[in-house]
Amino acid sequence: MLLFFIVFVVIIFLVICVFFSKIVFHIHALEIHIENGKFTYRIDGRISLNIMKILPIISIKVNNARIDTILKRNKNINIHNIVNSNNKFPFFTILKHLKIQVYNINLKCIIDTEDVCITALLVGIVSATIFNLIHNYVVFNSKTDEIHIVPIYNMNNRVDIFLKCDVVMHVKYVLLTFFRAYKY
Repeated sequence: MLLFFIVFVVIIFLVICVFFSKIVFHIHALEIHIENGKFTYRIDGRISLNIMKILPIISIKVNNARIDTILKRNKNINIHNIVNSNNKFPFFTILKHLKIQVYNINLKCIIDTEDVCITALLVGIVSATIFNLIHNYVVFNSKTDEIHIVPIYNMNNRVDIFLKCDVVMHVKYVLLTFFRAYKY
């Protein structure tokens, strides 16, 4: 009887821990540079699993070397299979159910193309897309968060993106989304 009570208490404790835990991706620095079709990036971040919202259990450092080893190991990743609309439970629907939240955002996007009209059009499109995402996913604090979309008219083909933020997913939504996807 005592063993049953101990097992029951442990199971209840684990369920409570899962219910109140979250996965946090701290992006300390993400720089993306696209110049004349050449893509370079630099990332410095950390993925952590926090239980009871304060106690970090697992923490993994993310940088360029780690991402390069993951991409070399998984050469058969095909982005068309992920985004394919013929899937019964498409990738973007999964993202919608995860309820991802972004905190402490600091974004600077510099856009420069060879044509002034295209630069102005791209700035408008990027601004509308980012502010639509802010409306849906970002917890925006106007006193501390910053978003700058800057057009530069130097007649170069260049896009520079600098980002710092915290991306948060609650584990309960991750598990619910996994079970929904498994059902299909």
